[in-house]
Amino acid sequence: MATQAPTEFGERFLGVIPNAGFKSGLGFKLARYDLFLTDRRMIVAKAGTIIPWLPGIGVLAAAIPPASFQSRAERYEGRTFDQILSMKKGNLSIPYERVERALLKEGSPGLLEVPRLTLWTGDGSKVFQFDRVELERAIGLFSLVLGGRLDVRRSR
Repeated sequence: MATQAPTEFGERFLGVIPNAGFKSGLGFKLARYDLFLTDRRMIVAKAGTIIPWLPGIGVLAAAIPPASFQSRAERYEGRTFDQILSMKKGNLSIPYERVERALLKEGSPGLLEVPRLTLWTGDGSKVFQFDRVELERAIGLFSLVLGGRLDVRRSR
């Protein structure tokens, strides 16, 4: 499984946030991504495509249950971080030192808002939506790797 990926030059695997929506530029991409967090960077790996005939992206797309991470974990089995990065076109790496600031919003279940992480880097912002069940893990992992650059906003 991906959690057993070998270390590369001392890089340590910390955790994964599966099935995230990803926005860079104008809109969310029609795909789901697995976010692999190491002690040096976040690897954004394409997990699968969202059904293209959806009437909207964002809340509606996030509300459709994505494929289980366990059902595709074998594709990451035994791969290095760089191999995961090169598996599909569009995968990317975000080194933490390039993150200027980050905002993690809890969202509101009553308003159908899902948790959302926005990262600002020198080349613009990147937004990730993920399932509510991943919220506490995401807060812990991103607090660990981003420290004081992370602002967590809870719903009231």
